This record gives sequence, structure tokens and C-alpha cells, in this order.
Amino acid sequence: MTFGQAELEAMVARGELELCPPDEVAARTRIEKARRHLATAAALAADDPEIAADALRAGNRKALEAVLLSRGLRPTRSGGHVAPVDAVRAMLGGQGG
Repeated sequence: MTFGQAELEAMVARGELELCPPDEVAARTRIEKARRHLATAAALAADDPEIAADALRAGNRKALEAVLLSRGLRPTRSGGHVAPVDAVRAMLGGQGG
């Protein structure tokens, strides 16, 4: 059993995550989008920090989704934006915010 496997299985059982074939292409696409969001956040930080923070959060979520996609998992509608954070946190042993 891999680190965090029990929590990931529980998230699947609760319908927060679903199993899918590992998809490195989709994961790389998510990372590219996350990088664009980061660039947007940097560009807007001085003029519109609220929108910059939204772009940063969206980029973070997409990067976490990329990690999940590479492992054959994806958040469900039920899991929403919280599932990627919780899933990657479980993989890291509860570390990180």
C-alpha cells in the first residue's frame, strides 16, 4: 500500500475521487494551464490582488489535479475543489497546506 492509499481509497468510496486511467498528457496539460494562471497572477498582483489570488488558487488546483491524473485519479463534482488538496495532502502524509 502506497503512502496515503487508505485515505485515497476512502475518498473514492465517498465519491470525492474517481478512478481513471493514468493520463500523463492530461496531467501535462493541467501543468501548462497552472503555469499560465501563475503568470496571470503575477501580472495582476499589483493592480488587482483579489483576481490575482483567484488565478493563483486556480493554478494550484490544476497542478494538484495533474498529480492525481498521473496516478489515475480525478476529482468528482462531489469532491469539488477540495478533493485535490485533500488527496495530495494524504499522499504527502498530511503535510503542506
